[in-house]
Amino acid sequence: MEKQIMQVSLSYQAAAPCWGKNALISSSEQGIVIHLKPQAKLCAIQSAGHRLDSQGIHHVLLAGNDWDLEKSWAFWQGFRAPKGARSIEWPNLSENEKKELQYRIRIID
Repeated sequence: MEKQIMQVSLSYQAAAPCWGKNALISSSEQGIVIHLKPQAKLCAIQSAGHRLDSQGIHHVLLAGNDWDLEKSWAFWQGFRAPKGARSIEWPNLSENEKKELQYRIRIID
């Protein structure tokens, strides 16, 4: 069976009303959108990662230009699980950010 990869992007716009008031995530043909508010955005990203994992989504691509080291790290913290394989295709990060992210992941794992 071919591994299906879900694209995950960030937005500072509210989700359409059909997703409910203050919806954290929505989906479309392009994938999942995490809807952020300026305050507590890292906690929201972590919560969204956990929610996607609990929905059975285990292979993701962090898409778009809004991902940075801290947002990627927050997503990983919510998405990772002690059992089962999870994979993340990381956004374009600088070499220093990639190294820092891998150090953090290695320490936790």
